[in-house]
Amino acid sequence: MKKNPSIIFFCISLFVFLSCEQAIKYERPDFESQPVVWAFVEADSFPKIIIQQSLPIKGWLELDRNQQFLRGLQPVITVNQDANLLTPGEEKIYENQRFYYRNAKFDSIILPFYQGKEKILAGDKLELNFSFKDQEYTANSFVPEKVSIEKIEESQRIITDIFSSYALDVLEVYFRDNAGEKNAYRVVASLTGTEYWGVFDDSTGQYIRDDSATYSIVEYGEPAFDENQDGQVMFAEFPTHLFRYVPFQVNQITDSLGNWSSYHNIVIRVEAMSHEAGIYLQSIEDQWNTEDDPLSESVFLKGNIQNGLGIFTGVSVSDSVHFRLFN
Repeated sequence: MKKNPSIIFFCISLFVFLSCEQAIKYERPDFESQPVVWAFVEADSFPKIIIQQSLPIKGWLELDRNQQFLRGLQPVITVNQDANLLTPGEEKIYENQRFYYRNAKFDSIILPFYQGKEKILAGDKLELNFSFKDQEYTANSFVPEKVSIEKIEESQRIITDIFSSYALDVLEVYFRDNAGEKNAYRVVASLTGTEYWGVFDDSTGQYIRDDSATYSIVEYGEPAFDENQDGQVMFAEFPTHLFRYVPFQVNQITDSLGNWSSYHNIVIRVEAMSHEAGIYLQSIEDQWNTEDDPLSESVFLKGNIQNGLGIFTGVSVSDSVHFRLFN
């Protein structure tokens, strides 16, 4: 009987393939919780520091949000070599408070923090110390001088990715950096107002208000870095699409020809912070930008907490400038 060579080749290939099969089991690395510090100590205010514990992968599914904050610590902040023990406090905050809708219900959490009793001033040198599980944690920073906004201009930035290119509308906020300080800067824009609801009364032809809600939206631009420390004029950007089409608190202006335009009156400020804080915020942004791509490189948050995670920095905020953002 003549044997079919193709059948013999198939059987040999199948035998080789099955003999090389190996089951690979994925095991997550061992996890040990660490303190995570979030401290942007603002000039002309009392220091407020949040200390949480790091969570394992998907640990938030198993741990109540109110329990992820470390309690019972005794953190000490040293200001210009004057040590001050921070005392615990807490406040209630609401999730998803960026937009308010009628009859909406928001989940609240208790936010514990540690607060000092001495005001922080621009130029102060800061040091943070605390212990947790027989481990000492420290960080150093300073409070930069605040800058003054010189002008605001609308511009466009071309964004290019692997699929396409598009134009992003931005505000360029110009200011003079602090000579001799290696800082990072970011734009903070806010919009506050009231939205009203009601019904139209056909009999009177009037709109009757029956409810209202106050809202506040705060958005941040990406950090800009002062590499030269030369006191020259520089700018930081803010993407205008974050506010341009918000349907609340729209103002109108009419020109001499009767043409009208709508705009938002937004408040612009510039935060000055340490260079390390800018890198930390940028690494958070990079992490968010890659969270939906399982094949991207891992992004590690680059903080300044020795033996721990997070950021400790002084911050100075410029005076506010109002800007009309036309729709």
